[in-house]
Amino acid sequence: METMQENARDITGVTKPDSRLKNTLKKLKKFKKPGKNMFWLWIAYQSIKGTLTTSLIWIPLIYAWFHHLHS
Repeated sequence: METMQENARDITGVTKPDSRLKNTLKKLKKFKKPGKNMFWLWIAYQSIKGTLTTSLIWIPLIYAWFHHLHS
């Protein structure tokens, strides 16, 4: 049988703040490893986005600018 302190509830049945913090920290630990994977996924996404932006937008704009100046 659990005591009042073991289940971390007061007389009203509300979870105590320190217990909520522990539960939150336990839940956050589950996301630690996927968080590292998501970081590298984000890096890959930004690299692809930067490459596409450079090649499809900036290079044609620069080419058009210089071509227009010499015409």
